[in-house]
Amino acid sequence: MDPRSAAHVLTQIAAHLELRGESGFKIRAYEQAARALTALGAVDLAALDIAGSLASTRGLGPATLSVVRDLITTGESRYLEQLRAVSAPGLLALLRIPGLAAAKIHRLRAELGVESVDDLGHPTGRLLLSRDAYAIDMDAVLEKAGGNGVAMEINADPRRLDLDWRLIPTARAHGITFEIGPDAHSTQGLDNMPIGVGIARKGGLGCDEVLNARSADDVLAFARARHTDRRR
Repeated sequence: MDPRSAAHVLTQIAAHLELRGESGFKIRAYEQAARALTALGAVDLAALDIAGSLASTRGLGPATLSVVRDLITTGESRYLEQLRAVSAPGLLALLRIPGLAAAKIHRLRAELGVESVDDLGHPTGRLLLSRDAYAIDMDAVLEKAGGNGVAMEINADPRRLDLDWRLIPTARAHGITFEIGPDAHSTQGLDNMPIGVGIARKGGLGCDEVLNARSADDVLAFARARHTDRRR
């Protein structure tokens, strides 16, 4: 087991702990241990452990050392697997977006049902005249969404109109595909669609840039491509 691979596991554990709302001291312990391992360079951790010098490495404590020894012995971390079993996998991707701390991610999940970058419908969470948009770095969100090849909703509910039309050029620059959603909670809500079309046009979009203006075969091809990407 090399230090860089072990450090990556420790960093993942720290991220899961942050999402669980664990103490900052515990999170920092895993982050510090990851940095300590990275600083070791290209060495064999198993050899260091046999020699007795791994346990004395500055930055490693009993808990983090136990994880590293688990990795040396089995190539896997039982602790990380336990954390993964109780975490929504897409939330870690959200944690890497600048401006989205764990508390905001939990709020997005509770109020909007957001489970991953793929699910950022009405992404700013605003309700016109009653609730301001979340104070998040939308350029970073759009960059991440574009990098993951996801579709971004233009929510046509007149109380939302989210994505804001002024953000559409930025989203387009990041290579985002758009879809217009009526946010219909009844058949009457389908009447919102012309409003969404108007927002898309105001943002400068053409039919070829809107997923649900394409053929059924094109939509299915997009979905299959996304499914393939998630499995890589």
